Amino acid sequence: MKLSIAVLASVLTVCSVTIASPVIPSSTKSAESSIWTVIPTANAVSEPDYSEYPIPYDGYGKYCHPLDFDGMMLVKLLAKNTHKLEKATKYINKKESNIACQETLVGELKERLDSVMDDGHGSGIAELESEFIKQNGILEQLKEQLERLFKRHSNWYKKDVGLRSALAEYFAEHGMSGEMTTDGEPNLYSYPGFKKCFDYFYNRS
Repeated sequence: MKLSIAVLASVLTVCSVTIASPVIPSSTKSAESSIWTVIPTANAVSEPDYSEYPIPYDGYGKYCHPLDFDGMMLVKLLAKNTHKLEKATKYINKKESNIACQETLVGELKERLDSVMDDGHGSGIAELESEFIKQNGILEQLKEQLERLFKRHSNWYKKDVGLRSALAEYFAEHGMSGEMTTDGEPNLYSYPGFKKCFDYFYNRS
């Protein structure tokens, strides 16, 4: 018996995914990446390129006091990078869900294909085999996209670590005191001016 279109359609409704790659900011092409060179394993940053920020520091001072321009720029970079990191995490979670669903679909198609092949119905085999190849191809594309997302996430995470270390060093050099987390790391939110400045730039990322 030929596999009906209705049966095939019921299999395809198991999962519906998109394979379009999510549009998330590049970790290498943003304006900020040309301003600071953050070394994740060291507390060192280069001098900022002030020409990239034509708006005077006074324009942000009310949000970032008592931080000076250098401190403000570090907070801005961290806020923007945090936004990218969180967005990448959401895309990863969604992509993993899509992959799990697509794997269910491909598995169901494979079972039906094996069943039809055992029954020896040639016309049904051709139709189902074509759909299996198509959906399996989509699954492979989803996995490739997930791998690229993991790489971006890893890069942004390393940058996050470097920026937080640079900020901790900045606060120490400027004699600003703050609290420590239970992990023994500086709690940046406890330092003067950080939270309001961070929230300002984060909400505009």
